Amino acid sequence: METKINLIDRITIQSIMPEKGNLKQLIIRKDIKKKVQITQSELDEFEIRFDETRMMLNQKGLESEFEIEFTDLESKEIKSILNELNNKGELTEQLLNLCEIFKVE
Repeated sequence: METKINLIDRITIQSIMPEKGNLKQLIIRKDIKKKVQITQSELDEFEIRFDETRMMLNQKGLESEFEIEFTDLESKEIKSILNELNNKGELTEQLLNLCEIFKVE
C-alpha cells in the first residue's frame, strides 16, 4: 500500500511501536521503522530539533510529504497499534492524521 505521510507522521509511527510482541510483530515493526526512519541529512534539511516536550522543524519540513510503500502486513500492524491505543483511550491529536490514513474506527 503506497501511503503519503508527512515528516511528523514518520516520527510518530516510530514512537508508537511497542517494544514487546511476538517474533512476527517484532520483525514487521523493525521493517516499518526502517521505512520511516529520519536520516541525518533530513535532520539538517528540515532543521529537526527536540526539547523536553516537543519537536520543532522548519517550514519545508512541515510541508513535506513522503510516499512510503507499506506491505499489507505493515499496514495491518500500524492499524492494529492505533486501534489498541484507541481502545485504551490513549490517542492524541498528533495521531489523528495516522488514524485517518490507516482507517482506524
